[in-house]
Amino acid sequence: MEIVVTRNSLPIRNENLSTSYTVYKVAGSLEQDHGDILVLVELEINGTTMKGVAHFEAKRSYKTSPRFKKLDEIQLENMLISSRAHSVLLYDIGGEDDSRYAVATAVNTSLVIASKIKSEVLHSLGEDFIDKFARYLVGRELDFDQKSVKKADEALKSRAVAGAISVKIRFSPTPKPRKTFRKQI
Repeated sequence: MEIVVTRNSLPIRNENLSTSYTVYKVAGSLEQDHGDILVLVELEINGTTMKGVAHFEAKRSYKTSPRFKKLDEIQLENMLISSRAHSVLLYDIGGEDDSRYAVATAVNTSLVIASKIKSEVLHSLGEDFIDKFARYLVGRELDFDQKSVKKADEALKSRAVAGAISVKIRFSPTPKPRKTFRKQI
């Protein structure tokens, strides 16, 4: 297993939140079951630790064919079995020299299957990949089902995924004071 990036903290302006992550480039045969990227988040909130998982199947649109022709409905349906938190990561890299561009969009896998669309129109059904990923980092929209988490943990430990991001987050939120309203009668 090759460690690509390790960071012990992120520059977040909140003393109640700390996070660390490691991005792994791993190889194996379970990509067909999980997708290209597995996100495993260990979240500690006020001393309680929990794990959640999410998956991305990455598909690229090529210059010669602006369609995501490699989208396979049966494969995507099988991937939904591995986790309810599954998205398709659509990406495109284009342009020449100074006018290079990159587009990365996350679309809910169920929506991709139901729409039956394989063109670049799929981008309009999703959101920027970084927005989806940021929500995962704070525990939102993850699959906390123990069976899904165990399967992801085992895949990561056995190095059986094509790409994985393992994240540990500690969060101690400060409760906001409640506002009370009094009505005079």
